[in-house]
Amino acid sequence: MVGIDRLLDAVAANHLRDPARAAIVVDLGSAITVDLVSPEGAFLGGVIMPGIAMSARALYQFTDLLPEIEMSELTVPPPVLGTSTVPAMRSGLFWGAVGAIRQLIELLGDRVTGEPEVFLSGGAGPAVAELLGRSVRHVPHLTLAGIVLTARLQCET
Repeated sequence: MVGIDRLLDAVAANHLRDPARAAIVVDLGSAITVDLVSPEGAFLGGVIMPGIAMSARALYQFTDLLPEIEMSELTVPPPVLGTSTVPAMRSGLFWGAVGAIRQLIELLGDRVTGEPEVFLSGGAGPAVAELLGRSVRHVPHLTLAGIVLTARLQCET
């Protein structure tokens, strides 16, 4: 079973990508998903991990002394060096997610021939897009685009 949101993201990426290239779709929501779509347009699978805000809640809930912090609206990356607890938490949560995403893009990209196109969607997308080290296309509402494209295809058949 695969979540419908991931499949809809793949539908939208298929519509946007170069038909000769694979696509990697990164969706930054409650969970972070990083998925691979083949050059032929097939959803190949991917990775699901906790989103930034979910990880922040986990630090608060499962430790005795770390405070609850808000991480849902990230428009600017936090400084890497946190000089006290809350800034250090923000840094670790944000930059940890960016590092994981970078690594996953590299690992998934190694599974296909050629350089895949990378699409990024979700809440922290603008803050993360420029940090991934590849030409990343930020598509704010990729899942919604997938819904529209799927509805159009259904109407045509």
